[in-house]
Amino acid sequence: MRKLFWILMMMCSIFSSCENNSQPVKQKSSEASTEEKLIWANQRLVRVENDLIGSYIKRHELQMNQSASGLRYLIRKEGEGQNPKFEQTVTLKYSLKLINGNEVYNSDRDGLKEFVIGKSQEPSGLDEGVRMLKKGGKALLIMPSNLGYGLLGDSFKIPKKAILIYEVELINIK
Repeated sequence: MRKLFWILMMMCSIFSSCENNSQPVKQKSSEASTEEKLIWANQRLVRVENDLIGSYIKRHELQMNQSASGLRYLIRKEGEGQNPKFEQTVTLKYSLKLINGNEVYNSDRDGLKEFVIGKSQEPSGLDEGVRMLKKGGKALLIMPSNLGYGLLGDSFKIPKKAILIYEVELINIK
């Protein structure tokens, strides 16, 4: 088995090193075609997710704002004091659902969420939404997959390309 692997590797190496003058042009054409396909697929995903989010908002009769990144947000309670700043630690009470309504995480069961603004592994949409709050503030955040856990999910409960719905309350800023 190991010999077969090395023989195949050598054959691939030999074939890839044998180039004719027309090969680079074909590769560039193929690369452009692949890039165009990826752009088209990404644009389609964005449209589909926007439609799903729009339907959810309409169905639940929500009056949401939208940031430049695509985050939908509704400040339910303003809170007091200053908004959290870069590198400050925030503590949240939260509930996280998928757009189908299935709750995947919540602070009552999983504990409060604590992270550093701008320096954590939390979704960028959560970081962005929390920056809009003040201590005691509450918000509904709806984020497309690119602002959540993206193409892969979180490897536990959140599937790939999942639209996330957070209900958050900013408990503390340090």
